[in-house]
Formats: sequence, C-alpha cells, structure tokens
Amino acid sequence: MHTDNLAQKPYADSTWHSTLAKAIFILRKNGFAVEAFSADRFGYYVTNSAGAQRSFVSIIELIIFAKEEIPESRWIEDDGAKELERYLLAELSITFNGQQYQYSEYLYDHALDAINYAKLMRASKHQTTITTSQPQYLEQEGPNEEEKQRMATYGITYDGKHYQYAGYRYGRLDDAVNYAKIIACNENRTALRTASGT
Repeated sequence: MHTDNLAQKPYADSTWHSTLAKAIFILRKNGFAVEAFSADRFGYYVTNSAGAQRSFVSIIELIIFAKEEIPESRWIEDDGAKELERYLLAELSITFNGQQYQYSEYLYDHALDAINYAKLMRASKHQTTITTSQPQYLEQEGPNEEEKQRMATYGITYDGKHYQYAGYRYGRLDDAVNYAKIIACNENRTALRTASGT
C-alpha cells in the first residue's frame, strides 16, 4: 500500500509520484488550476473555472475529486484517467468482477458509488463494524410492509430493482439503511461540533 498523505511525499515510491503527476495533469487538462502549497507545507490547491478552491493533502482525496468532477465521458476516453481509477480502486480495496464493483461485502453497479462508500467508511468510526462476509446482491421481490416502513423512516426509495438513498443504489435494503444511519451519525457529530464551537 502506498502512502496516502501528500505531506509524506519524500517517502513515497515512483508509482506514487507517477500517479500524483497523472492526477494533476488530468485536472489541468479539464480546466482546473492546480498549485502546490508553500515550500514548508506539501499539498495542492485545486481551483475550478468558477474560482472555487479546495485544498488536498491526500492523493486518494485528490483522485476522488477528479473522478467526481470530470464528466464520465471524458474520464473513460482518457488512458491516464483509467490508470488513476485502477490505482484508486486498489488503494480502497475495491474489486471489479467484470460486472460490478465490490467493497467489503457490498456490490455496486458504478465505480463512483463504491468509491464514495469506501471514502465514507474510511472517515467513519463505523468502519470497525464492516464484515468480510460474501457479497450480498440478491434478486429483489420488492419490499414488504415492514420494509416499506423502514424505507419511509430513512427516506429510501425502491425502483423495482434497487433501493436508492442519497443518489446511490443498493441491492439490499439493509445496505441502504446502514448508509443512511452513517450519514445521520456524521451529521449529528457535525451539528454537535458546530454547537460547541469546535
């Protein structure tokens, strides 16, 4: 596993440096300005065409940002972008079986869904509850009445094949509920920090 923190650049290997260079090149190619931090701090500022700026000290976060912001049509046409995606999936322990992406025991139709869930779990204290059981992606017969009540509680919908929450699709209701609970927990922690002024 390569180091993730851009602040540890001197200790990173050649693959890490090559990946970072590709990420910066692709962002600039798609209209983003990328500037390094000052000499005594390592990281990058990324600014879009509207002038909105974000800072990154994690190569994983930098690549995820590129994946989210660059249109999929451009992404899939760029060999460098494909290499970045492969690097990102490996670093996040996401696999692809030819049809779906797997993170932990969860399966996703789209890479970005798996990436965003892995990102959330990396930042969440709930990551210790992740199991390593076999993937669950069962044919759905539609929710029963009890499941519909759970869906209503968390604002989850069902499209006839997938359960959907916050723009993501799940093969199992339990997975959608788990994600909804994590989001609610993170929002509660943020609200408490804001209220306490920390």
